[in-house]
Amino acid sequence: MALDKGITVSELLRRALRAYSGMPEPLSEEGRVCVAGLRRHINQIEARIGTGADAGLAADIAQARNDA
Repeated sequence: MALDKGITVSELLRRALRAYSGMPEPLSEEGRVCVAGLRRHINQIEARIGTGADAGLAADIAQARNDA
């Protein structure tokens, strides 16, 4: 099965154990990059909220929600 999927036996076992225990699959590299980008964007918005610079804030929050 591992060869058919192009993964190691170790990875196949880890996936099976995660599935059996109900644990979610870890994020892919692309997923981790996307989450990091969203975190940076949200941090920027929060910094603007803290300074009182709210021009365009609603649009930024809406965009962050759409990106998520």
